[in-house]
Amino acid sequence: MSVIEQLAFSGKVALVGMGIVFLGLIILIILISLMGKIFESVNSGKRDTPAPAPVPEPVPEILTEEVSYQDDAELVAVITAALMAYEQKTGKALVVRSVRRSGAWGRTARQEQVYSRY
Repeated sequence: MSVIEQLAFSGKVALVGMGIVFLGLIILIILISLMGKIFESVNSGKRDTPAPAPVPEPVPEILTEEVSYQDDAELVAVITAALMAYEQKTGKALVVRSVRRSGAWGRTARQEQVYSRY
């Protein structure tokens, strides 16, 4: 079998494979559209009964919290002590590039993450 015959055979195999894949996709599209029509006809019988009017929920009151910027020297000392203990334990130096306060959105996201695990 020469190289040209091998390339021709490989091309035929590739075309047959792609044809089978496209045929399978076309069948899948037809089946999904048929299922959609079947479910639509089944649900149309259920739509004849009027649904009760939804009761509007009361809007929750938005709570605002004032942030007091106080002297955080004690907090900074505790964080520094923890970082020094980490450096002594692992032997790696940790560099803090910036420190910034997170806003209300960040605090709310953290609370949601913590409380969702209960």
